[in-house]
Amino acid sequence: MYIIMKKAIIFLSLFAMTVLLFFSNETTAVSTVEQQLNQLNNDIQQVVIATTDKTSSRSATISYYHKKNGKWVRVYSRMSGVVGKNGLTSNKKEGDGKTPKGVYSLTSSFGFETKPAGVKLPYTKTNQYSYWIDDASSSDYNKMVTYKGDPNKKWKSFERLTHHLYSHAVVIDYNTNPIVKGKGSAIFLHTRTSATKYTLGCVAIYKDSLVKIMKQLDPKLNPHIIISEESNLNKTIADFASTNGGDYFTPTTNIPIFKHMTGNKKVGTLYKGEVFPIIEDEFINWYKVKIGSIYGYIKKENTKRVASIDKSKLNSSKEQSKSFTATTDLFVKANTTGKQITIGMIEKGMSYPIVQESDHWYRINFLGRIGYVWKPNTTLNKGYFAPTKNVVVYKHMTGNATIGTLYKGEAYPINEDKFINWYEVKVGDQLGYVKKQDTRFLINQSIPSLNNGQKNSSIKVKAISDLYVKDSITGKQITFGKVHKGQILPIISETDFWYQIDFLGRIGYVWKPNTAEI
Repeated sequence: MYIIMKKAIIFLSLFAMTVLLFFSNETTAVSTVEQQLNQLNNDIQQVVIATTDKTSSRSATISYYHKKNGKWVRVYSRMSGVVGKNGLTSNKKEGDGKTPKGVYSLTSSFGFETKPAGVKLPYTKTNQYSYWIDDASSSDYNKMVTYKGDPNKKWKSFERLTHHLYSHAVVIDYNTNPIVKGKGSAIFLHTRTSATKYTLGCVAIYKDSLVKIMKQLDPKLNPHIIISEESNLNKTIADFASTNGGDYFTPTTNIPIFKHMTGNKKVGTLYKGEVFPIIEDEFINWYKVKIGSIYGYIKKENTKRVASIDKSKLNSSKEQSKSFTATTDLFVKANTTGKQITIGMIEKGMSYPIVQESDHWYRINFLGRIGYVWKPNTTLNKGYFAPTKNVVVYKHMTGNATIGTLYKGEAYPINEDKFINWYEVKVGDQLGYVKKQDTRFLINQSIPSLNNGQKNSSIKVKAISDLYVKDSITGKQITFGKVHKGQILPIISETDFWYQIDFLGRIGYVWKPNTAEI
């Protein structure tokens, strides 16, 4: 009896461990559809999903999800559908009877019946002259065409859009941009009947189900359809996200940043495996990026799209007016303490705006990422600003007392740039403040009449009227500023009729009769 009980206890223990291990593995491996959809680009907010139990299956299950408050929510599920008579394929060819696997946008619809109320997608009401062309030798391949002649004389193959299963249909944007001859055409989400056991490459569902989905789809929410085996759904989504579906990209090797799309002037390098936000995606073969104060270009073929990034790595700080020039190729680090990670490189000679600085490092915005460069390998650029209109110099940043006026188009050296909205300047020996919003930033400009070290004397004068500040006392005098009445000015030197002064770091001259010595 004891032996039997002992064996029973051992058996039950082993059984319990097996069950626990099984469910533990299942829990670890399984992720919900909603979690899988989080891999998609954030601007995709509506998804139709068509899944089969295996690649060769003709039957499909259709569901619809949308984003609500940033989270994926299932709206419709387990709608009965069918796909191609030969199942699914990742290598679609014209006439193969297979439905293309993948993730595709849904941007238009059509039907020979009237557009259902509430449908937001563009809808074309078709008639006896409406065709979709699947003749791979025609320039009309994979396009909707209206033609009143004999279609048999114009095309070798076509579909009449008055087919009884096309009362309503949503165009699946497969092989549309660009259109590749022979890669498949006329792929739709259309209606079916109980007699419809398969399609020739489309996805079909019952009419009432289709209309429900069509009423949900909104072009502003970038609807897509995902077609996959159920067991491969996560991989299908991930594959799409890695090439098309993410807001970010990662270099697959160290890649150069070029100044032009000709690829003949390198301005920097991005390092393999790092992730960067996509700023502009307007070209087929290139990403347009911002490196410093200029735009650069990188080849897409050396990157892959990714869906997410550690948000703490993104730069959200405003750049200062100060900038540096790289005196050697400048490695960009993700951090300045511990094990430093290099995310890229800036070419020698590049000028770059500064976000923040410490004793040994400049913090910069490197293609949308926070980056750090070693200060000893840079030289600080001289910074200047130019008023975009005549602007007032205020005594305080409250803007309620004035010292002088700066003239549109003139340029002045920046004394201090430690405030977000104001430049700190000097009129004589008095500090003043200028609103940045009324200026534009300049670097390494050739500025006339800079004060390169001339000191004020002990003499001071008071403006008994507004004093116009001239750049010279002979020839064509140019007024580049004004000192307001009542201000006290130290002078550098004097002639019979003029005082020489320092006006915001430039040498200027004011008319002596309009002053009183104090």
